Amino acid sequence: MNHWLNPNLAFQHYYTSGDDNPNDNRYDQFERLFGGRRTDLNNTSIHGPLTPANLTATGFRVEFRPHANWDGRIHYSAATLSSNTDSFVIGKYQDPSGQSGDDIGHTVDSRIRFWTDDKAWMFDAGFSLLFAGNYLESIREQEGLPTSTTRFGYVQLSYQF
Repeated sequence: MNHWLNPNLAFQHYYTSGDDNPNDNRYDQFERLFGGRRTDLNNTSIHGPLTPANLTATGFRVEFRPHANWDGRIHYSAATLSSNTDSFVIGKYQDPSGQSGDDIGHTVDSRIRFWTDDKAWMFDAGFSLLFAGNYLESIREQEGLPTSTTRFGYVQLSYQF
């Protein structure tokens, strides 16, 4: 089907194991050796609330390229811990009792890029949100920290020579 946006829709599911028993002297959490954080879970720039370790994330991605000189992307994920007794790696949180649940929350990530006709200059801008789930809210409340939505935005201008 031809459409002026040239859309690409993808369903994505990430699963990486967690350590179910942090006291058994075994490290059972998935350890990523290669891969970029931005490409693995579609994080925008340096904002990366999700990383492939102790994670189950299901969502979708919509990409569009209506013109040769610009494109965009929107990505959504619902994220949970694979093991609620293991750590949430990026936040450096852990509840060994598992009582805080496993719902990390929901992420929405977007970006748009524009190139000059000669492809030398590129303008890139993005915005991300992390809506905290019951796990993050519970852990942060225990530490006396606010439980709010995390917002991140960036603007980048690049020159290729």
